[in-house]
Amino acid sequence: MMLLLYEEGLRVVIHTSNLIHADWHQKTQGIWLSPLYPRIVHGTHRSGESTTHFKADLISYLMAYNAAPLKEWIDTIQEHDLSETNVYLIGSTPGRFQGNQKDNWGHFRLRKPLGRPSVRV
Repeated sequence: MMLLLYEEGLRVVIHTSNLIHADWHQKTQGIWLSPLYPRIVHGTHRSGESTTHFKADLISYLMAYNAAPLKEWIDTIQEHDLSETNVYLIGSTPGRFQGNQKDNWGHFRLRKPLGRPSVRV
């Protein structure tokens, strides 16, 4: 994943490989590039959340790593309007999850959007 911050806004890039030569050289990979997310105008009462809850899921994914350097990126994401996002984020994080936590990540998480009625986008 890449988080790209510009003067004009924020862009999220999600790809299927690691950022190492062996994963990219002469191999087919998938990549999703977000729209350019504008900053939320101060004083407005907008959350910048999408109907797919992409913003909350992205923040939860980053928080799952429990890494202090990611706090700045989490704050940056919260300052931007991701409401135009029409995809779901299905994150996979290190660890073993049980109970309610197992539904937050990986193939168990995939059940949520697949169980919802489809909406044409």
